[in-house]
Amino acid sequence: MSLAVLFVLMLLPLLSALSPFLQTTKRYTASSHHAFNGLGDAFTGEQENKEQECASIIADNIKETNSVVNSSTRRNSCSCCYDPRQARITIPMQTFFSWCTTTPLILGSAYPAAALETQDTFMSSLKQNFPSALTTKQTGDRLTKVLRNRGYTDKNCLFGASICSDEINTINNKNKCLFTFLTEEYGGGLGAFALGGLAGVPFVGKSGLSAYAHHVPDNNGKLLILYGPHVGIGSDGSVGKIQRVGLSKVSSACGAAIGAYKAIASAGATPIPASTAGYDDEEDYIIGELQKRFIRDPSALDKGAAVDPITFTTYQTYCMIRDLLYPAIAASDLLDECDELAMLGGVIINQYDGSDYFQPLDFQAIKKGGGLVFTEDLYTQTFGKKPILSGIAGNKDSVKDVLAQATLKTASLGKSFMSSLKQYFPSASTSKQTGDRVIKVLRNRGYTDKNSLFGASICSDEINTCGDKNKCLFTFLKEEYGGGLGAFALGGLAGVPFVGKSGLGAYAHHVPDNDGKLLILYGPHVGIGSDGSVGKIQRVGLSKVSSACGAAIGAYKAIASAGATPIPASTAGYDDEEDYIIGELQKRFIRDPSALDKGAAVDPITFTTYQTYCMIRDLLYPAIAASDLLDECDELAMLGGVIINQYDGSD
Repeated sequence: MSLAVLFVLMLLPLLSALSPFLQTTKRYTASSHHAFNGLGDAFTGEQENKEQECASIIADNIKETNSVVNSSTRRNSCSCCYDPRQARITIPMQTFFSWCTTTPLILGSAYPAAALETQDTFMSSLKQNFPSALTTKQTGDRLTKVLRNRGYTDKNCLFGASICSDEINTINNKNKCLFTFLTEEYGGGLGAFALGGLAGVPFVGKSGLSAYAHHVPDNNGKLLILYGPHVGIGSDGSVGKIQRVGLSKVSSACGAAIGAYKAIASAGATPIPASTAGYDDEEDYIIGELQKRFIRDPSALDKGAAVDPITFTTYQTYCMIRDLLYPAIAASDLLDECDELAMLGGVIINQYDGSDYFQPLDFQAIKKGGGLVFTEDLYTQTFGKKPILSGIAGNKDSVKDVLAQATLKTASLGKSFMSSLKQYFPSASTSKQTGDRVIKVLRNRGYTDKNSLFGASICSDEINTCGDKNKCLFTFLKEEYGGGLGAFALGGLAGVPFVGKSGLGAYAHHVPDNDGKLLILYGPHVGIGSDGSVGKIQRVGLSKVSSACGAAIGAYKAIASAGATPIPASTAGYDDEEDYIIGELQKRFIRDPSALDKGAAVDPITFTTYQTYCMIRDLLYPAIAASDLLDECDELAMLGGVIINQYDGSD
């Protein structure tokens, strides 16, 4: 028995004598329980390797957070840290005394058994399926340390994310949510460009990536992309389930990926037909791509298989996202617009009312120079060794695919703003004016931040999600009706609701219990420059003027060039969203070609904007009707219109 152990044994009678005084305090924390959860009835000499494991984990946590105790230490505790039948002391004595000076002592009160069992079950499942997962704060701290040394700051970096639309991934707590952590660190107060749709697949394609790149700040501007799927782990350890705040029933996460798995499990190798009427293109894509992967590795479909099917689906969804994102980047002009691109790929693991975890799988920096692309691996220096996924992520080839490093294969002048605004959008009001009017009406209908869930079918452009509620209608409504849970992203490029029926169904299933209500903001956006030109905007941090909305204006230019001649879709399927927008808008220009006439009184970008609104509306309402959204909520409020952006001012 070590001297440290003997010393603590000698202290026990003194601590016991002090117990009545120490128990008078009513304030205690999870960390105070953790500090003493090794103290108890006796010591045992068994499982010495577990003691070493625990000490190592505690030391790692102390080194990682530069503090003695935090909540993540408790989450990362190994199984020997608390056992009511076998109490053990497994912490260095200097740590013990440090805790004594900063934490109130609660002796004689056991840590709630149910809470311990729940946390242990979650952690056991986490470590089994995502063996080197880190908390949001651990991930974010390591990432910022590496990127800071590469010159990334909140002033010169623009953050984008190809993650699932599910609002659970965008909660307003940077210590719980990696997306929010990175938005606050690298969004520069401008928000984040949404690259992903259902399951995190980058459906914005080449056009969306180019638009994102064109918004990079001047003077060595850098880009940071977070990509990957998400998955919930329930309190009972079940992968793919989560208890959501405000809901009594357990729901799926990720619903889109799990829905695809269920369809595949039922069909096997039989091709699954796409949904009718085109209301579910994103989910159809996910099912089709995942089915190919299940056919290559059917191990997770075998009854009694050691591979958990939802875990396998999650890792394969990561590969699907990566394998669409990198070629789309190569096909775009993204690397021409930025000084450097950092790519962080992995799996977000959600838990009930606690910190998300993140299983990193790839992290690299990419830049272009002299016509060549240079890639630098940042994973090892940031996260250490890659996780061991044998028996977890499928067969040998599947595991190799998950852990593979991704590679890029390259080959109206003279008018003022207000004059133009009133001419083309005659009854437009500021974000605050609009928000105040909406709140007044909805308050009378019983909408509150507790019973409402906000969703938005607006463009991915980060200009629409800035962090100032008085400038940005999205942020205004998110803060009023998001309930601190974020907003469900229904729209892709130009605001078109590409999430379809499945996305709307998932959104509806997250509505709060007890007369829960839904609010959807939908419509396109358009910039107006300081000179009054419609479709142009000076962005904060950029010297050059850029387009807004880039996707709609790009479609207009293609149509203006082609006229009534059908425009072929892009090859390789890297631009499905833009192809859809071009196809639908071209039909509308054929019906009304007035805006294409040279010298026409109708401004073509204004016409395109209003027709984009009609396109969004005409896809959104039938998709709602085809979903079970209205069965899940007490009431749905739909606010449609056009967001008009201006430089550094209120929308």
